[in-house]
Order: sequence, then C-alpha cells, then structure tokens
Amino acid sequence: MRRNENLKSINWEGLVVGIALIVLLTKLSSYLTPFKMYFSFSSFLFDDMSNSAWLSLTIKLLIPLVVGYVLFALPFYWMLKGTTSRRSLLAYYRYIGRQSEYTAVAAGVSAAVLQTWPMIEYWDVLVQPEYYRFRLSFLLIYFLYFVSYGYFALLGVYLGKIQYRRYLPAGEAGQAIAGVQWIDAVRSALIASASTGIAAFYGHFLSNPASLIAG
Repeated sequence: MRRNENLKSINWEGLVVGIALIVLLTKLSSYLTPFKMYFSFSSFLFDDMSNSAWLSLTIKLLIPLVVGYVLFALPFYWMLKGTTSRRSLLAYYRYIGRQSEYTAVAAGVSAAVLQTWPMIEYWDVLVQPEYYRFRLSFLLIYFLYFVSYGYFALLGVYLGKIQYRRYLPAGEAGQAIAGVQWIDAVRSALIASASTGIAAFYGHFLSNPASLIAG
C-alpha cells in the first residue's frame, strides 16, 4: 500500500485550474498584443514564417511555462503561509512532491488539445481544399505542439522547485524538490524547443506551394 501511495499522480483540481489559466491567458494575449502578433496554430501552419510569427509563437509558448510555474509556486506559498495542521501539510506535500509535475504536463497538453480541437474535428471545413490530403501530417505537427506545451509547463514546475527548494525542510517533499537539478530544466527546455522547431519547419514545408507541387 505504501508503495502505491508514493506513485506520482495528477491533482484534478490543479488540472482544471491549469487548463483554464492557459486558455484564458491565451485569449487575453489576443487582446493585449497587436493582431499580427497573435499566434494561432492554424495561422502559423499556413502563413509565412515571418519574424512576427516566431515572436507570437514565443509569446504563446511562454503561457504554459508561466502556468506550470504558478501551479507549483502558489500551492507552495499557501503551504508556507497557511495552516500548519498535519492533514493540510500532508496534502501539500503530496501535491508538491508527487503531483505538481504530472498535473502541469497534463494541463499543458490538455489545453493545447482543447485549443486545436476545432481544426482537428472540422478539418474539411476550415482548411483550403489543397490541404485536405495533408491531414495526417498536420496531426503529427499538432502532436509535436502538444509535446511542447507539456514540456514547457513541466519546465515551469522545475523552475519553481529550483527556486523554492531551500524553504522546505528535509522529508519526502523536500527530497523530491532537491532531486530536481538545472539539467532537468535544461532537458525540458531543449525537448520543448526542439518539438516546436520541428513542427514549425515541417508545417512551413507542407504549406509551401513548391512542396505541394512536388508532393
């Protein structure tokens, strides 16, 4: 039984909050940035890869990173400033040590799927006819963006753990935080960036008229 309790899991309340925050911040970014700076998956796949497109993509991918950080930092802050009852501390320790990472990753991936689902579901309606035959290719590209969202959210949690681990005494949760090193954050950043770069360049290749003719 104790072994099962030590397994990492997802906190469903945190998952819902994370998805909502990512979607809301994405919508808010569309109002706070100029129209050409607002990134959408479909526009990046089918439009040219201008500097503004890359900058808008960077802005959008920073959102899951920030939300991942918040999903760790806020509960950690509430634990330090809130009640010290044993039951509450155990709940916080369980989240910080065994749930925060998986919760952030699940929130990032779920929010990415939610935002792209209309394009996936209504592909034949929303895209131009010449792109119909590339649906499977674009599904692969979307999958790479899902991976990026998950790993950027995980990066946010790692940064929070690295920043706040000195405030937590030794114990199960403290050991879980202390075990996170900068190499873990760098690895997550590299995977997220590589997934984004491959997806962007592959999408541009498919949307290039020359590649369409060659195909």
